[in-house]
Parts: sequence; C-alpha cells; structure tokens
Amino acid sequence: MRFIHILVVLGALAGPAAAQDAPYHSPMRTTCEDELRKDKDWNKLLRDQLRAGVHEEDADLMLRNKQHVQYAYAAMWVLVAIFLGFLYRKQQGLRGEINRLQKELDEARKKP
Repeated sequence: MRFIHILVVLGALAGPAAAQDAPYHSPMRTTCEDELRKDKDWNKLLRDQLRAGVHEEDADLMLRNKQHVQYAYAAMWVLVAIFLGFLYRKQQGLRGEINRLQKELDEARKKP
C-alpha cells in the first residue's frame, strides 16, 4: 500500500515537471501560417532574415569542425607519396632501359 502512495506522490510531482518540458505552441500558429502563405513578401522577408542566421551557424560549425581539413591533408599526402613512388619506379625503369640501350650500342660499335 505504501508503494502505491509513493508512486502517486511521485506521479503528482512529476506531472508539472513534464508539462513544463513540453514545447510551447501558440494558439495563433495556424493563423500565422495561413497569413504567411498569403503574404509572399512577408514570407520572403522572414526567410531572408533566417537565411543569414542559418548561414552563420553553418559557418561556425565548419570552422569549429576542422577534422575534414585534417582528412583532406592526409589524403593529399597519401596521394603525393603514391605519386613519388610511381615516379621513382618509372625512373628506375628508364635507367635500366638506358643501360640496356647503352650496352647494345657498345656491342654494335664493337662489331666490324
């Protein structure tokens, strides 16, 4: 029985707290939405005012989140390393080809 009383008291105390957490919805909301649909100039004005704020929030988020910059630099360094490795292998192949051609030229000069 005591347990039920405790639950009732806790429920009564939690009721107002839960009501305070609920988001407020104006009773004039539908009227305002209807007027916004009718008045295109006012709608555009409000969207333009919101656009600047949203842009600033996005810019702040981008400046604070620098992880994408780190990933970009890492990707560039990986690509540079792969490219340099490719150039090194190509250079070694060309040096081998030059040495082979030099030997063939020397052999051709020795023959009468």
